[in-house]
Amino acid sequence: MKEKNLVDGIEILNRIENKKVLIEAQTMFEYYVTTESWIQLDSLQEANPGNQYLAELTLKTLLKNNTRTDAERMLAMYLVQDYGLDASLLDEIKVQSEKKEEYNVALMVPLFLNNETGARKYYRFYELVEGAKIAVEKLRKEGININLFIFDTEKSVAKVTEILKKEEFGSMDLMIGPVYPKPSAVAMEFSKEKNIACISPRLSKNELIEGNNAGFLWLPSEFNIAHNIYEYSKDSVKAGKVVILYSDSPEDSILANTYELLIKEKDSMNVVKLMVKGDNIKKVGKELYFGKPDEEDEKIIERYKLRKAELSHIVLATKESIVAADLIGVLELNDINVPVFAPAKTLKINLISPDQFNRRNFIFYAPDFKTDGKSQSDFNRTMTTRLNLSPSRKYIHGYLGHDLLCVLGQELYNNGTSVIKEEGDSKMYSC
Repeated sequence: MKEKNLVDGIEILNRIENKKVLIEAQTMFEYYVTTESWIQLDSLQEANPGNQYLAELTLKTLLKNNTRTDAERMLAMYLVQDYGLDASLLDEIKVQSEKKEEYNVALMVPLFLNNETGARKYYRFYELVEGAKIAVEKLRKEGININLFIFDTEKSVAKVTEILKKEEFGSMDLMIGPVYPKPSAVAMEFSKEKNIACISPRLSKNELIEGNNAGFLWLPSEFNIAHNIYEYSKDSVKAGKVVILYSDSPEDSILANTYELLIKEKDSMNVVKLMVKGDNIKKVGKELYFGKPDEEDEKIIERYKLRKAELSHIVLATKESIVAADLIGVLELNDINVPVFAPAKTLKINLISPDQFNRRNFIFYAPDFKTDGKSQSDFNRTMTTRLNLSPSRKYIHGYLGHDLLCVLGQELYNNGTSVIKEEGDSKMYSC
């Protein structure tokens, strides 16, 4: 054990029959086990299934480590469940939460306060700040006290680094932002080190929060979007061939591959997954027999009808407008009417009318969805009065700021500084 040879050590322990000697040997064994040993212990535990002592030792080793990754937390839950260990031990690996009379929230956005050109260009983030302020006022009337600290990050990593060194940051209970990838990575590293919850409001890549128990994405990742499309489609589409169209971007690939795995694993459907870029749309037509067959050839006609009848639904896992425009053209040309799951940005294509979308049974996935109604009209009027300027894209960033503070403020009030609730091996907002 002095040589850190856990493999031979556990093998010797397994051969000791005398209980008194075994207890002494186990005590010596544990003396040399460090917090870094859990990965080796996990491998040993897999190689020695049913070894209760090894499972308990692995869990004890995990509990010694103050900074725990998602993998460590998941392993601890697995050991408790599969080996019948004391479930109360899991309390030690949960994020500790503190409830307060008021909470400090840092909002980090690019305002360019010292650059008029930049301020005009990124005016939408002024709307986000104003929406957040409206939410803070609303929460205060409900007895939830949020102190909002606003920091101008510009688009600079150096600026964010400077902000994080400020004395007031030591008292923050929650961080929102920044909004761009490189500055966000710096803030997430700070969040991980200080164990302060950090919410990324506009980014959706899981890599940003990987290994950070205090890091969260406000927008769903492509992985989660694929799961949500599947949950909706599984009860609303017929069995048959599924076509997934995607581009060569990493985001599209994640969505396409995840959906393909779900369909194959859970429903055993036949999947055709095609990478499409602009003029490559003809490849889709060939695969699905889009295009009119030779009417004089009965075999081709019959094959065409079978292919058409087999089609269950289409997933458009790309935001490239040319692909959507070409797809809807061939669907209309061949009178193919199956559900098409498409990103909401497809609606912005000027070449396609709303009526065409309706006729071809398009179903849009829209993470930024908001409803029309009196509350929205009231919000718009309030924003216009306070800013005295015309809205950009109907205050979509204003809604974002408002919703962020409303939801997260309520979560702070309900759950304390951890913001989150834990259920099993997953972490989620309880909104």
